Amino acid sequence: MAYLGLVVRPKDLTMPGYDFRTTRLYVDAPLEEGRPAALDRGQAHYLTTVLRLKAGASILVFNSRDGEWRATLEGGKRAEALRIGVRTRAPIAPADLR
Repeated sequence: MAYLGLVVRPKDLTMPGYDFRTTRLYVDAPLEEGRPAALDRGQAHYLTTVLRLKAGASILVFNSRDGEWRATLEGGKRAEALRIGVRTRAPIAPADLR
């Protein structure tokens, strides 16, 4: 396939192996496998009332220090915490802007 004079092979058109459908949430707490992370009231409301996720639902959580992790909602009707699972992405170093 040619585009603007460039030859593009089908393998170059594939998307990266990333999950774009799973809900992502910024969490300020330290993230570590097996460790619980508390949700503040706004986050719990957003996940359980707005998105209508139930306990046991899987989401992706991230922060700038620890990267991105898969987590599971824990709690009753309103999620109270997250159980951190496996890391899906390492943290990215900030760009050196001068």
